[in-house]
Amino acid sequence: MLGVGLSIDYSMLIVSRFIELRTKYKYLPVNQIIIRIFKTTGFTVMSSAVLVGISVSGGLAFHEYYITSMCTAMIVIVICAALGSNFFLYAQLSILDHKIELWKVPRFLRSTQRVCAVPVAKTLVNTNDINTNDIQGDIELSNNANDHTIITSNNDHQDAIDMSKDINDVDDGEHALVSDEQASRFWYLMTNFVIENRWMCFLGASAFLIGWSVYFLKVVLFNQIDTTILAPKYVSRQVYDYLNSEFSLYGHQRLYVYLQTTKKGGVLDPTFLASLHDFVNKVQDVDTVVKGGVFSMVSTGLTSYSLANYLAMYSNMGNYVKSLAYPLGLTDLSKNTYVAVALNDKIPCSVASRNAVENVRSLLKESFSNVDINYKGVGGPAAQCYDLYSDVYPVIPVWIGVLLGGTFIIMLFMSKSLVIPIKAMILSVLSLFASLGILVCLFPMQTSQSVMNSLSFKPTGYIDMLNTIFIFSISYGLTVDYEVFVIGRLLEEYKKTRDNKVAVMRSIMFTGPIITSCAIMLGIVVFSFIGSDVLLIKEIGVGTAIAIVLDAGFVRIFLVPSFLLLLEDYLWYCPKPLFTLIELVVGPDEVLEDLSQRDQEYKLLHDNKTNDNDETLK
Repeated sequence: MLGVGLSIDYSMLIVSRFIELRTKYKYLPVNQIIIRIFKTTGFTVMSSAVLVGISVSGGLAFHEYYITSMCTAMIVIVICAALGSNFFLYAQLSILDHKIELWKVPRFLRSTQRVCAVPVAKTLVNTNDINTNDIQGDIELSNNANDHTIITSNNDHQDAIDMSKDINDVDDGEHALVSDEQASRFWYLMTNFVIENRWMCFLGASAFLIGWSVYFLKVVLFNQIDTTILAPKYVSRQVYDYLNSEFSLYGHQRLYVYLQTTKKGGVLDPTFLASLHDFVNKVQDVDTVVKGGVFSMVSTGLTSYSLANYLAMYSNMGNYVKSLAYPLGLTDLSKNTYVAVALNDKIPCSVASRNAVENVRSLLKESFSNVDINYKGVGGPAAQCYDLYSDVYPVIPVWIGVLLGGTFIIMLFMSKSLVIPIKAMILSVLSLFASLGILVCLFPMQTSQSVMNSLSFKPTGYIDMLNTIFIFSISYGLTVDYEVFVIGRLLEEYKKTRDNKVAVMRSIMFTGPIITSCAIMLGIVVFSFIGSDVLLIKEIGVGTAIAIVLDAGFVRIFLVPSFLLLLEDYLWYCPKPLFTLIELVVGPDEVLEDLSQRDQEYKLLHDNKTNDNDETLK
């Protein structure tokens, strides 16, 4: 699922850039276009793959096989997707070349207008001075209220007007060219809206994400594969629900205390039985334990029986005692037994349940301190949750460190800016917490019958802990993946114009359609998992889909560009010693050659060759 999604993401980014450059430079040899893509978009794809791989590799720090196996598979998938799109796809594009647009979308399904946005002062550029004789097709020039010249053409094969020389000769700042390529009018209007309302977009989007993040603080995490992961339509789930509602003790979760001894008298030894009786009485006084809910060799439900009665009963190894062997859980009446403890709290990972585990383990150690036994231990769902918390929590700082540290280092060397990686980490984490908050609101906290019927599940009161870690790792990798798409184009445009506003507009306008399309496709793929009747799979699909769509459809459109614009030139801040160190490692920025002049040279060669052929034919 994720392999297909990432492969499509990377391929669409490269193919769209190839079409963009091939449309603009019609006569340039395909190998030179491939080289340019490899230096720009290819570098972005490889950086994205490294970031996704690092973010997922943080899961390898955990000891749970479920997480490590899933994360290992994801790392392999990322490597395959990046290598496939960066090498195999180039071979396909070099073979197709101009034929890549041979089968176009029918005219009625696409816009007939091509739009390019050029911020330019009215006093510096006069649209009447533009030479329209070189433009094929009908051109309509108009000015909008925001001092932008909008150029539209009804010719589908017409390149947008190249005014970069004229404008940049006048001024290299506010009047630099925003788009010398064909762009979507929707994305132009959207970026324009964000520019004009940057504070409103930034504050509104931040408030929305923070508001949903609060729900995640209410989450209860647990890891257990039991009947509750099935949909209510299955017989086993229905039986579980009936037993839960109609038999009081069945509905309670249990702790199981296992005791083993090879002592001569075994579990029938009076010393062992006395310690067991003392332990049972102490456990019965724990707040979370159900009154009368402790079952063992010395608490069989015969409330009138004292320790002396049990000792007398077990001293006479008659048929009566043997008949109790099976219901008491004795295997051979010699070396092992267990104690079942019913808890009031039905949620294994609640604070009360975990406290009960800690209390029972403490009492077990205290009661059997003077008894020679081989093994004693407390198990059950609540104990499983307690141990899982004990194992997972110490690893979480390492996991978070790998996620954020890897992101910071890769994006620092990629952008040569101290602000960009910090911004990327903050916005990605905020977006993810909001996504998980929505997931928490939908699943364990959901009380709406219509929503439960639509999603075909019953609230369990908790979300699977390992699922949460996996969803966070994958979603963080994908959100940072989209961040790299934007930053990669932003860096390229900033190197051309040295104008932050222009670079932001161009990067959003030309990565927005790609990121949104990729997110919609991948979101549909993962959201299709909602059709599963297994709750774990449903949670992965819905959680990942929410994170992808929220990040690509909301954060990338409103929050990221408004934040980039508010930072202005501070976005590129990097202390000089750090900048020097980065350049020593990755080298200085490569000055990309302007391909326009070379394309014109190849056009002349093409025209001369055509003329020579015509003369030969004559």
